[in-house]
Amino acid sequence: GGMRRCPLNSIWNPRVQILNQRRIWKTCPEVVDVTSEGVVTYRLRFYGQFASALDLRDFPLDTQRFAVQLVIPGYSPEQIALIPLAEDFGAGRSPEMTIPDWSIGPFEFRAAPVAVIPGGPELAGLKGEFEAHRHIGFYIGKAFVSVAIIVFMSWVVFWISPAQVGPRLSVAVTSMLTLIAYRFLLGQVLPPVSYLTRLDYFLLGSTFLVFITLVQVALTSSTAEEGGAINATSINRISRWAFPTAFFTLFVWSFWLL
Repeated sequence: GGMRRCPLNSIWNPRVQILNQRRIWKTCPEVVDVTSEGVVTYRLRFYGQFASALDLRDFPLDTQRFAVQLVIPGYSPEQIALIPLAEDFGAGRSPEMTIPDWSIGPFEFRAAPVAVIPGGPELAGLKGEFEAHRHIGFYIGKAFVSVAIIVFMSWVVFWISPAQVGPRLSVAVTSMLTLIAYRFLLGQVLPPVSYLTRLDYFLLGSTFLVFITLVQVALTSSTAEEGGAINATSINRISRWAFPTAFFTLFVWSFWLL
């Protein structure tokens, strides 16, 4: 009677593998506890890096679903049944990831056979999933506010007389170059995907508005030099409310309507 502990390799075991692992480590010894009735208990903890397919079109307002897929190579669901034990699962689990800009929901386990090759035989499997929501605080300061300040800076030209070509052109060009340089800096923290995200649309729209400001400076300065100072001043007055309206519309469209 009683419990006996022995090495894992001394008994038959299903050799469970994590299908979407990239680089993992084990933290528990390779041993099992065997009761006199033949019930075997094997405990193991993994930590490391795992792969997960993400749709980042709503970045940085996205909510993602992450999964860990366990499989038993060489055995079908009819040969080995994996039954998740959900009692007290997740007790004491942190509501946030180690990476602080995510909040995570409940972890769910379910039986999930997997066909490694499409159309091939299914392997016995178990899948654990949880939903995580990205916190936007980091991007408010690093992207939204900083880019907005650069765009606002370009609007100073609308309060400078069209006759002052040098100062107006200097402000517009400086704003454009500053925004381009800042976009390269932001590129280091943005996801490298082949499609545009919400943040990409916002950055592209902001760049376009600053470019239009530069075009407006050239147009009104040229008009003023040709004797149309009144028309140039009128364009400046219209621009004072037209450009902020366009920027606000871009912001709402990028993060609420898109």
